[in-house]
Amino acid sequence: MVFRYLIRGLRNFSRSFKQRRIRWVYFDLVNSLPERPEPPKSFVMRRIFPPQKLTIAYFREMMNRIARVKNIKGVIIHLRDEQEGNARRQSIRKILHDLKAKGKKIIVYAHEYSFLDYYIASVADEIFIQPGGQCFVVGLELTRIFFKDILAKNEIQFEALPISPYKSAMDMFTRSSISDEDQEQYQAILDSYFAVIVDALMNKLGKSQEKIQEIIDNAPYTALQAKKLGLVTDVVNNEELELHVKKIAHTKRGQIYAWQQADRMITLGKLEPRRNKIAIISINGTIIDGESQSFPFRIPIPIFGDEQAGDHTIVNQIRHAIADNSIKAVVLEINSPGGSGAASEAIRAATIELTKTKPLVAYFNDIAASGGYYIATAANKVIAQPTTLTGSIGVLAGKFVLDKGLEKQGINTHYLRVGENAGILSSEKAFSTQERKKLRAMITEFYDLFVDHVSELIGKDREEFEEYCRGRVWSGKDAYELGLVDDLGDLETAIKQAAELANLKEGKYQVVDIFKAENIPPSYLQTKNTKISLNSLLESYMKTKIWLLMPEHIEIR
Repeated sequence: MVFRYLIRGLRNFSRSFKQRRIRWVYFDLVNSLPERPEPPKSFVMRRIFPPQKLTIAYFREMMNRIARVKNIKGVIIHLRDEQEGNARRQSIRKILHDLKAKGKKIIVYAHEYSFLDYYIASVADEIFIQPGGQCFVVGLELTRIFFKDILAKNEIQFEALPISPYKSAMDMFTRSSISDEDQEQYQAILDSYFAVIVDALMNKLGKSQEKIQEIIDNAPYTALQAKKLGLVTDVVNNEELELHVKKIAHTKRGQIYAWQQADRMITLGKLEPRRNKIAIISINGTIIDGESQSFPFRIPIPIFGDEQAGDHTIVNQIRHAIADNSIKAVVLEINSPGGSGAASEAIRAATIELTKTKPLVAYFNDIAASGGYYIATAANKVIAQPTTLTGSIGVLAGKFVLDKGLEKQGINTHYLRVGENAGILSSEKAFSTQERKKLRAMITEFYDLFVDHVSELIGKDREEFEEYCRGRVWSGKDAYELGLVDDLGDLETAIKQAAELANLKEGKYQVVDIFKAENIPPSYLQTKNTKISLNSLLESYMKTKIWLLMPEHIEIR
């Protein structure tokens, strides 16, 4: 223990001299920032797909370190690719806002600005754009894609049984256009997101809501037009920006360091005691039965190309947190549209065991809907960002009907069955009236269970909130106003609330990630070797009968 503190002290002594040369720290955001570090990879995979060090968690840590160094004037943020994830954008903006509140300057530079890029930039003291760049502050757009007609051309259809028209996860297969209910819920989400961003622009530009709306409606703008409107401070190239920040610093020494260099020069924070830990368990992607798995890169196939969060993996991570006495509280970081109903229930059951001995806080990241919401219903607290996609409290069942499509391709099938309903989930035929009746009873029972869990979470009778359920999707801001989440904030907010529930004071605990855990009893949960293959990725979807899932990957731009 003493040795750790001695080493840290020696390292900081050396860094205390090096950091005096720094005036500005430059962050080139080439890639989107993930929330937390990636799970450890094998040596070969690290060489092929190097892990990304700069996460939102590390970005926050760097800003806290920068804030403590008096001679550092501020940071330069170079926005390149548009940052993914609405909640993560808000987290980045809040980190910069907190740094600014501590007296540091924020400068943002970009070749061009999208509406969402400009939302991040609006926290800055100065905003610069490259000559010839564009300012696309044009508002927001959400796209829904429908495959029914192309499936019909191949004589394939999808049979869906949603709890209500708002539960629209499979509308992409069953409809040719958007339903009135889907139009209503997603327009409300866009309006909610838009209001958050407009409020930020009003504060930045000092203009009325009507004037901001006028600026948006007349966009896009050239770089010079944006300067004239006051959207940007000036139009400069990268080299001119460097001269500008040196002038602000009033010195010719040292000046600007890339964050990778500054990371090795700025003093480190205090060591947290290892005996008290807050564990973060990240649940990313579609919830499935089995092991978590994913391709090392995103496959552009709705639902099926996402990461997969397996209940076996997550349950064992939760049991590890229960068994480890040094872990005093747990934060579930959820970024999932839901998935298998059975897998969601298995994860929730494990969280119930956890809450018997340790506090649990759920943090809703970019999306925590349907099964993603379900697994949080045993938590002591639920935190979301205003732009989180959440809700979708509902159930559906369905299947593809492939018999005619297969015949068209020259593939013939023959089924042998024993049992009146043995072929209920077969892709050979559509549901019969009897089968629809049975499946409707199943999803209704699961829906009632879901609503009961929500009732326990928010402390309200079903009659008080069920109109907000029925599969409807909400923004985090609206969900908070409806009482479906406890508070608004980022992952840091969730960690602090977990610490408070565990009676841990700031600086007296260590935050750790649980990536993998050995198989822990019950013995029937045997860990299997995870093999990444198309077959293994699709297998879990094919065997799922009841879904707690919101619509396919929703991207708001």
